[in-house]
Amino acid sequence: HTTSKNHYSFITDLEEVKIYFNEVKDISNRPIIKGAIKIIWLTALRQGSVRAIKWEHIDFNKKILFIPRENLKIKAIDFKIPLTN
Repeated sequence: HTTSKNHYSFITDLEEVKIYFNEVKDISNRPIIKGAIKIIWLTALRQGSVRAIKWEHIDFNKKILFIPRENLKIKAIDFKIPLTN
């Protein structure tokens, strides 16, 4: 049994990143989709982890997002992410 790894290209030019963000943010008029995209951008979480977020995972006072290990690809530890304003 062999495992293949896919390496995906990424954008390194700041101007290209700005163009990408501007195009993606207009992809949907649904607030939940735009919110999910913003969370992915700000936290670098996988989309599956973002879909599993519940309100009780967010501590608005301490500005922390808590991701239980069962919602992560690697289930070694629970994950805490500091949030911006």
